[in-house]
This record gives sequence, structure tokens and C-alpha cells, in this order.
Amino acid sequence: MFLNNMKDSETAKLVDEINSNPAPVILYGAGFYCRLGIGALKNLNIQVDAICDSDLDREGSYFCGYEIISPKTLKTFDREAHIFVVSIFVTPILQLLTSLAFRNIYDCTNLFENTDFSEIDLDDNSTGKDGDYGESRNIVNINRQIGLYKHEILKILPIDSNELHLKYIDIVITEACSMKCIDCSNLMQYYINPKHSDIDILFRSLDQVITTVDHIYELRVLGGEPFVNKQIYKIIDKLVSYENVDKIVIYTNATIVPKERNLSSLKNDKVFLDITDYGQLSRNLDKLIGVLELNSISYIAKNQYG
Repeated sequence: MFLNNMKDSETAKLVDEINSNPAPVILYGAGFYCRLGIGALKNLNIQVDAICDSDLDREGSYFCGYEIISPKTLKTFDREAHIFVVSIFVTPILQLLTSLAFRNIYDCTNLFENTDFSEIDLDDNSTGKDGDYGESRNIVNINRQIGLYKHEILKILPIDSNELHLKYIDIVITEACSMKCIDCSNLMQYYINPKHSDIDILFRSLDQVITTVDHIYELRVLGGEPFVNKQIYKIIDKLVSYENVDKIVIYTNATIVPKERNLSSLKNDKVFLDITDYGQLSRNLDKLIGVLELNSISYIAKNQYG
């Protein structure tokens, strides 16, 4: 529906287009992808002029040294402004920009994929409280997030075939958890007799789903705490065997350090651990990270409390 209003960000073409049209360069979305956008554009010697965000409470605050403007302020800009969508909320942003008659709206897929972020310093001492800086220093996680962004872009593209592509599927392998968080979004604190998923039923169900899908970017292993399930190694080995799946992401609270067969199953290029750091409650965080780094297992650790 909106494809004709969105431009490719192929780098050589992008530089020529912006140099030939010296209108303001604006990034829409003050978050993780905005930081990547700033770094990628600076790498091309393209100066960002403004950052816009739909959250009105952020208007006037700063992100990476730039004052955040609202869509109301954005309306005052030249309609030839170059606007880069640096958010996974692509559709509503594109709807807004299209309704405001902006003519140069960019998809950042190529820009991100053709930037070597390991060579770019994404730090900025003037950054405010945007809790994603730690994530944007992790190159493995950057590549993962670029893939997720790309899948959001694919949603708005016209489909020329009958292929089915999914961004991710959540796989709950246990009701048991090593914590009892009162605000658990999966309501695990209310299970009186938590059980693990029946592995035979789980595998049959997975086979049925995976064989009907052409491509899945991520299979996300959840609980409770996934490592409470002592058969997690069997599940991981099964998931990495699917050729049409790119990544296996395991969400953990860093209370259990995998050993032996469970640890061995993580030593696969597809596997990625998403660790939530609950401070003192994540009692084995340092030990877990040490084991992962020793065994070259990809991970990201995020502080729950910002």
C-alpha cells in the first residue's frame, strides 16, 4: 500500500540523492535503530538535522545529543526533507509521513546491512536516558536487530509469491521458573504445580508448523526459566536442525548456568541468549557470562531496571 512512498537506502545512490537535494535529514524514531541510523549516516558524511518521535512526552528531551521534536513540529519542515524510518513501527510512521505529504521517506535496510558497525563509535556523552546503549554496542545483537527490522519492512512490500515468512514464534518449554516475579507477563507465579512441555507433543507440533512456513527469522525459547527444563538441550538441538529458521533465541534470567549437554547445545551459530539482568536476583549473571564468553556463545545482557 505504501511502497511507492518509501525509498531504498542503497548507499551510493543515497549519498548522491542527498547531496543533490540539500533538504534537512530527519530520523523518525528515537530508539535503538535511531542510534544505528546516526552512526551509519555519519559514516557516509551525512549530517542528521533532527530526530522525531511520536511519544509526545519525549518532546524537548535529548537523544544522542539531538533534541527530540514531535510530529507537530515535523509538519513545519520542507516536504522535500529526507526522512529515515528508524523504528520497527514502520506502518504507522509511514502512514503519518504519507499523510503529511513528505516525498523522501527511506527504508534503512540497505543502509544498516551495508554498514560495518564494528568500525563505528556509537557512543555519545550527551545521550539521555535511552536504555538501549548497551545493546547497541553488541555487534551480534546489532545484526540480530537489523534482521528484525528487515522483517518489519517486508510486511509492507507487495508479495509476488505464495511464500510465508514469519518474524518469530514463541516456544514455551516450561511453566517452572527460578523466580516468582509478581509482574511476570507469562503469569508463571500463579502455577501451583508447574510442568515442563511434553517434548514429544512439542516436536510433533513444531514439525507441523515449520513445514508449512517458508522462512522464520527467530524461534524464541521461553518459560518460566527455560534452563529449569533439564531436556532443553534436546529442544535446542531440534530447533537448530530446521534449515528454514535463522536464529534460536533463549530468554533467561541468569539464575542457572548451563552445563554439559545443555552447554554443548548452545555452541551453534544459530543460538543466541537474551539475558535479563534483575540485579541481585540474577545471582549467576557474572558466572553465566563468563561461561558464554569462554565458549564463544552469542548473548546480550539487559538490565531490567534501566
